[in-house]
Amino acid sequence: MMQGIICSDRKAFPVTRECAYLSQLLAVYKNEKDNWSYHTHDYFDSKQHFHEYHGRIVADYMDHIRSRWGEGLIVQKQPVMVKYFPELLEFFPASKFLVMVRDPRDAIASQFVRYAGRPMGADRNVLKFLQLYVDRYRRVLGLRESFGDRLLYVFYEKLVSNSADMLPAIRRHTSLDIPWDYETSTWVSKRPPDDESASPLDGKTISSSSIGNYKAVLVDEEITKIERNRDKINTMFGFDVFLADKYS
Repeated sequence: MMQGIICSDRKAFPVTRECAYLSQLLAVYKNEKDNWSYHTHDYFDSKQHFHEYHGRIVADYMDHIRSRWGEGLIVQKQPVMVKYFPELLEFFPASKFLVMVRDPRDAIASQFVRYAGRPMGADRNVLKFLQLYVDRYRRVLGLRESFGDRLLYVFYEKLVSNSADMLPAIRRHTSLDIPWDYETSTWVSKRPPDDESASPLDGKTISSSSIGNYKAVLVDEEITKIERNRDKINTMFGFDVFLADKYS
């Protein structure tokens, strides 16, 4: 949805499938930085040499997608890539970053619905899913000062509820006009209906109908386990992310 909104501006890239390839390139770079003293050092003259070598690979990827989709503002999206934003910042310090944040109760409920009937869904360990939620954001939050004003947090609940401040903040952050009308605008989705990540809201006008879904999906015990971690999670973010009750 966020990608669809941004790409509605003609100055931006068209909507593409998720950038799993770029995420993997960044993951390799991070992993081998972490393994520098173990294996990686034997293949490069220095950490700077390694940085420059891998930087050329990532730059070549960017040149490739420009040749494929034109000269618009490059927009790349995959939820897991938030873990590798620091690496992307290393290679492209002028980049702008948006981090979508959703109430963890609704986020976990969404995962339970998505994986129902599949092996991962058989393990309704809410604390395991909560840890995955925390781990996705932990690294970028720990390095937030290095991003400065290049990073914007987008609150899912505010965005889909047409909050007065969210879409204008996105316009300012991206320097795009984003001609979006909540009543009539629809967004392009390239996810096929049978994709495991597909949503019935794909490609439609923005709806707030999924806010607070956790009440219908999670049982009281599961909700309590998540809410026991409320203060710790809010402290990690530096703001309240438990917004479903406020906007539902």
